[in-house]
Amino acid sequence: MKRKDVRRLCRDVEEGRVREVEHQVTHQHGEVISCDHTTLKVKSGDRLQNWAGENCERS
Repeated sequence: MKRKDVRRLCRDVEEGRVREVEHQVTHQHGEVISCDHTTLKVKSGDRLQNWAGENCERS
């Protein structure tokens, strides 16, 4: 995602909206739990992972 898209997604998550992403390298899917403006904290299965926003697309 572009930085502006990551910022928009972060704002949505902070406002309580559920957002899911796909990691474009590993092709894992997960729900964004929190983020700063470059890194997404994602729950994928039973694991929490930090993904670079630039490696993700909304799913």
